[in-house]
Amino acid sequence: MKKLFNLFAVVIIFATFFASCEKLEMQEDNTKRQETIITDNPNIKVTNGILNFKTEEDFKKTYKAIENQIFQVQNKGGDERSVLLQFSKKYSYYSLMEKYVKEEEEWLNHYDLDFENDPDDKYIDDDVYRTLLNSEGEIVINNIIYK
Repeated sequence: MKKLFNLFAVVIIFATFFASCEKLEMQEDNTKRQETIITDNPNIKVTNGILNFKTEEDFKKTYKAIENQIFQVQNKGGDERSVLLQFSKKYSYYSLMEKYVKEEEEWLNHYDLDFENDPDDKYIDDDVYRTLLNSEGEIVINNIIYK
């Protein structure tokens, strides 16, 4: 009877382990699909260093997709900035987020922090918008330049 119980316990442990592995694989597949939504949108182009969205809906979908990816990365204990910086690298433009990160690093390296020059106070407070805007705070949606 004891051997049967031990065998049953081992089967339960392995079944639980394999079920959790399957769940992890499904989460990884969802993350890859989400990355595809962000990085493979044919309605996003870069013109003269500015992200160019064909429609407002493309812009909104991209914004939401980046937010979702950030949420997934944060749930795994990752750094949201990596998602934001990878996006601008993928499309090869210099984003306001990249400019902000560079200025913040320089500001934080000063021995005496001058809070009047905090880069966080100079730019829009939304990191996803910072990512979608170029370093001059510009974006094109439906052939209209917004600044």
